Amino acid sequence: MKNKFIFPLIIVTTILLCVIIYASKDFIKSRFDNFIVDYVISQAYSKDSVDERIKSLEKIAKKYPKSADIFISLGDSYLFDKKDNENAIKAYKTSIELGAQSIVAYGNLGRIYARNNDMKEAVKYFEKGFEIDKSNYLNNSCLLMTYGRLGDMKKLINFGKLAEHSLQYDIQFYNMYIEALMAIWHYKNAEDASKLFIEDAQQICEKDEAYKTDQIRCDIDARKDIALSIIALEREDYKKAFEHLEEAKQASKHPETLYLLEAAIYMGQSNLEKAGECITRAEKYLKESDVYSYRVKIMYEIKKGNYKDAEAYIKKLNLEDLNAIYLSSQLYKRQKHYDKATDGYKQILKIVPFHLAARKNLAECYIELDKKDLAKEQLELILSYEPDEPQKIEIQKMLDSIK
Repeated sequence: MKNKFIFPLIIVTTILLCVIIYASKDFIKSRFDNFIVDYVISQAYSKDSVDERIKSLEKIAKKYPKSADIFISLGDSYLFDKKDNENAIKAYKTSIELGAQSIVAYGNLGRIYARNNDMKEAVKYFEKGFEIDKSNYLNNSCLLMTYGRLGDMKKLINFGKLAEHSLQYDIQFYNMYIEALMAIWHYKNAEDASKLFIEDAQQICEKDEAYKTDQIRCDIDARKDIALSIIALEREDYKKAFEHLEEAKQASKHPETLYLLEAAIYMGQSNLEKAGECITRAEKYLKESDVYSYRVKIMYEIKKGNYKDAEAYIKKLNLEDLNAIYLSSQLYKRQKHYDKATDGYKQILKIVPFHLAARKNLAECYIELDKKDLAKEQLELILSYEPDEPQKIEIQKMLDSIK
């Protein structure tokens, strides 16, 4: 009896296996093709010459025209090795047409268009990149800056709030987001973002054993008060800036690192003697000067009227860096070289149009040069960013005073 069922069972099993293999043939072929494509791409990257590598990738693309990965690799080679934006765009777009859900393809397309000042096209690719990978710091930062360059403040603020919950304890993004909010004089939103960042960080500390140390808890508490102190300084609320600075000193394991911030607050109050003392104390502890320390020192020398010393510090910076350009413009303005100052401010605004401090300074230079229509244009642009009420009132007064 048993032998009666063996042969039919073998036939049924064989038929079922054939059906499964036939149904899976596309999947198996796809996996095999992917393996082959990965291998041939790695072989192309082993070429010594960039031109040889690109030729090899182009041959592979002809052989496997439906492989999105090949076109992404080809786009990378065109973009980074040949600086050939046109062919890079073609390659990345081909990969997308083939169905690639790649943050690399969308992000690099966005950056190419942003570098060419085509912000409307750039933002489309950065937004798609965000849909694919909400925790990608580089793409999120680019999208944030693009909203700023487009002057779309609602999207900038809403995107920052949306990304906050995706990124959690991502210090770099929070810093960039808060700086962007301060640049457009949305100080209340900047304060809210700082507090939310700390809440996220504290929650992570409670859940993750790796973060449950006194050092990290102190760093988190200090970072909150440092951010709030800087925001208060930017809005010229020096009393609150000092209050948060003292809180930061209490929380920080290294309060000596806060001397430069203290110096900046004293400068805001025009107390140059105290500011100088803080800078001297800071120099005893800081092994190397960074951009922020140079910025404080430069502004200190400018306020003291030591223009040669300020210029010497500026030369230590990368002169193409926006901080250096802004500080140079501030120096020219203080020296009443308004034409040179306007050139610098315009250079900054071409790259970061939402830098309202640069825009206000530019307007003030135009007033001094008796170019009142240009000054009005800048002040009206500032109001279009809907800054906080005290700043809005100040700018409106400047506008009203221009006849």
